[in-house]
Amino acid sequence: LYTTRPYTLLLESRDTRVGALRVVGDTIVVMAGGQQEVLRRDEVQRMVAGQPGESNYWSGDVDISVTAREGNTEQLDVASRLSALRRTAHSRLDLYFEAIYGTQNTQRVTNNQRFTGKFDRYISSRLFWTILGTEIYSDEFQNLDRRTSPYTGLGYTLFDRSGLEWNVSLGD
Repeated sequence: LYTTRPYTLLLESRDTRVGALRVVGDTIVVMAGGQQEVLRRDEVQRMVAGQPGESNYWSGDVDISVTAREGNTEQLDVASRLSALRRTAHSRLDLYFEAIYGTQNTQRVTNNQRFTGKFDRYISSRLFWTILGTEIYSDEFQNLDRRTSPYTGLGYTLFDRSGLEWNVSLGD
């Protein structure tokens, strides 16, 4: 594997290295400023694409869907979802908001919002501590003005590849 863009590596010693990478077997060569540093794969705890900097840490999505139906009844459903993820070699901040609104024959039949957020600190390459997580939920038709559920816990990353991540967590 050869990369043309830089990566930030977090080492088991908690030091970081930044540079383009060449990975051959169990060896990682970090190339930066005309210098090369050879590392063993087991020395590297995490790799994050890009150089350290806020613009490289953040990613997110915005989804809005509208469904309108006409016939015996007129129905309108609107769903919006916003997500933001800040990932560094040391930590992860995951934020998610969803709102759903619906009417039937101009009468409101759905109105709920959900916000979830959590801040994870990596202890090792796969083990992380959720220092603080919370879910805030409101639903007009379940008579919930606001239900807040904070939590903390430990988690483990089973799988983390481009576009797919699977974590398990235990907490309260």
